[in-house]
Amino acid sequence: MTCAESIPPASSPVVPNMTAGVCVAIETSSRVGSVAVGLGDMLRAEKVFSGPMRHAAELMPTLSELVRAIGRRPADITEVYVSIGPGSFTGVRIAVMVARSLTQALGCRLVAVPTTEVLAHNSPEDITGYVGVVLDAKRGQIFTACYQKVSAGDTPSEVPGTQPVAPPFIQVVAPTLGDPRTLLAPWPRPLSLLGEGIEYHREAIGDAGPGITLLPGITAVPRAAAVYALGRWRSRQGLFTDRENLVPLYLRLPEAQELWEKRHAAAKPHQ
Repeated sequence: MTCAESIPPASSPVVPNMTAGVCVAIETSSRVGSVAVGLGDMLRAEKVFSGPMRHAAELMPTLSELVRAIGRRPADITEVYVSIGPGSFTGVRIAVMVARSLTQALGCRLVAVPTTEVLAHNSPEDITGYVGVVLDAKRGQIFTACYQKVSAGDTPSEVPGTQPVAPPFIQVVAPTLGDPRTLLAPWPRPLSLLGEGIEYHREAIGDAGPGITLLPGITAVPRAAAVYALGRWRSRQGLFTDRENLVPLYLRLPEAQELWEKRHAAAKPHQ
């Protein structure tokens, strides 16, 4: 079941729980953003922005609208969960800026959620084995990470160099950048891939060997509802991030910054 299936519309009548803190989740790492709000462990509403690249215009108005729709005020926000990338440089930067501003103004706690983990939770329930996330990094490269879906009651060994993730997954390959053929070829099978990068790298993915299944395009869109669920799990584990340490997860510099550094490096006189 995808996270969106259990989400009531924002206009649904809600009896507010005046004791639970208001939690909000922000997902702006892809072209179409969304916001979700809830009270503690209970997700109350999610709203997708009206169109692509509307992050700056619609993030704060949508957040305020949803909080008031559940009978609370923005001042009641106690926790903010942010999809930190990798993804759209501009979108992730906007989300981080808003989250940092909220905690500065309200004192709410922050939770950083990797976008690759958000996408992994889009995989169908009946998927077994391994789930890989593929995001286009341009220049023939991908951002990618790999997760193993485990059964309830299993206690798989922690993989060195990876971060704790919410059930039913463990992370077996941390988010990384590189050539899809080189990265995907040694990954364990059966391997199900999802993410917007698949459309840009189908040929290279095909060259990575057998045992790979490509999931439908609908699974390639990260949603704030999933960010909420994963943020709540991290909150219960005490995995909060200080305001100063909440930064976008960039696996390479933004293209404009790379170009700027190259130009200035070329302009420096030789020693």
